[in-house]
This record gives sequence, C-alpha cells and structure tokens, in this order.
Amino acid sequence: MNIVKFDKETIIAFCLCGLLVVAWGPLCKYMGWIPQSVPATSADTQQPAAAKPETAKKTAPVRPATEKKSVPAAITPQKVSILPAQKIKDTSSSLVFNPNKGILEKLVLLKYFHEDHKTPIELNSSLPPGALAVFGETEWRVDEILDNSTDSTAKSYKLVRKITNGKGRQFTLTQKWQLVSDYILSYSVSIKNNEKSELRFPSLSVMGGAILPFSILTEDSYVNNETDTIDYCPENGSPEAVKTDDDDEDFFAPVNTKIYWCGGSNKYLTTLVLAEKPFDVLVRKR
Repeated sequence: MNIVKFDKETIIAFCLCGLLVVAWGPLCKYMGWIPQSVPATSADTQQPAAAKPETAKKTAPVRPATEKKSVPAAITPQKVSILPAQKIKDTSSSLVFNPNKGILEKLVLLKYFHEDHKTPIELNSSLPPGALAVFGETEWRVDEILDNSTDSTAKSYKLVRKITNGKGRQFTLTQKWQLVSDYILSYSVSIKNNEKSELRFPSLSVMGGAILPFSILTEDSYVNNETDTIDYCPENGSPEAVKTDDDDEDFFAPVNTKIYWCGGSNKYLTTLVLAEKPFDVLVRKR
C-alpha cells in the first residue's frame, strides 16, 4: 500500500492546480480563446422587455373596458331619472306623465274636491308597471329619448323612445296623449321597426290601470253605492256589460263574436280600449 506524502512541494502543486481550474475560464475569455457570450446574454435580456408590449397588444382588444366602449351607451336609470315630469291640463283636469317610464303618473280632477271642499281629488297609479304603460314579456331597455314634448294649444303630450327588447332587437315606441274634451283622454301607441328583419312580440300589453272603487281612490268614506262592471261592444253594435260580483257562470261566459271595444267602469270612471280593427277575441273577463 502506497502512502502519499504531503510534503511542501506536493501542497504547492495542489494549490497551483486548484488556482488553474478556477482561473482557466476567465483567463480564456480574457485572452480571446473562446467567443464572448455578451451579445447572446444581451439578446436574452431584451426579449422579455419586447414581449411585454406584444402581450399588451394582444390583450388590449379583449379588456372589459374596451368592449364597453364599442357598445352604444344606453340611457341608464340615473340619467333618465333627471328628465322632469310633463303635464297637460284643461279646465277640468290635470295630467302628469313620467317620461322615464312612459306612464300616466297622476290625474287631478280640478272640479272635484275632498270633504274639505278645497283640495282637488288626485288619482295616483301605484300598480306596476304604471298606468297606460306599454310592455312586453321581456324587460325593455331605453336607449334614447327622441321626443318629450307637450303642446299646450292641443293639450297633448308626445313621447318617442328608442327601445331594445330582451332579445336585443331595437324599435321606436311612440306614445301620444291628448285631452280631447272634459275628462276624456285620447291615447295612441305606435311601434316602428328599426331593423330590416321582422320584429315580433310574443306578448305586448298596455296597462289600463286598476279602476278601484271610487271611495278607495279618493279616500272619501262618504262615497257609496258603487257598481263595478266590465263593458264591451260586440259586432252587432249593442254594448253589453257584466258586473264584477256576478256569479261565475255569467262572469266567465265566453264572447263568440268580434269586439269593437272593451273596458271597465265604476260609478264615476270608465276606461275603454279601442283598436283600428275589431278584436278577434275578448280575454276572459275577470
């Protein structure tokens, strides 16, 4: 067995070998014996910086903020709510309309008073979506109000709105109210298709407003002996009516003819619904 002798010369030789191993790489680079790696390192360092703008360009079109800017802004409830109420009146009544909802908000009977004989009777419709509102089976969004004007001479109010229905179809809804005589309000509704394809409404309704007993509407306990009826005029031109307290057999009796108009009334007020063409059917009376 050979034993290595660690004398002075052996230790010096080990130190020189270790120094040569450690310093060989830097020495070769310094002497130019191997290619410099600085350009490659520089390129690698710059590439991530260049990738950041490229990544930003790719993601910019799909950011939520960018998508929202590309969609026409609809009138939000906050913006619509700043529109003031509109009013038309004659010597007998005053009507207040809400242009944000397209409804008759308040009716004031100027010649009829509460029991103090000073305060005019006010009729307010709190039943949603509101008196004389037009609505479909899906929620509508108001995109723009094109006309919101009154004519004091004609005693009329006109509201024209661009609306998008729940299926993304846009149309123009025009509503016009006019006081044609004492306590008689004419109301018309028209719809214009703003697109080339066919516009369909699976359900289209006009809110007539509840005709409650007059004592409830006026909060006047002295009013009594009221009669609530549902009225209609069939093809033969002879108006008919059914009382709301009739038995079910009479109340739900079908009407097998076309209807020129229909409506409801109590002792003091009447609501009539008319069409340019007679209705084919009358919805079950109750």
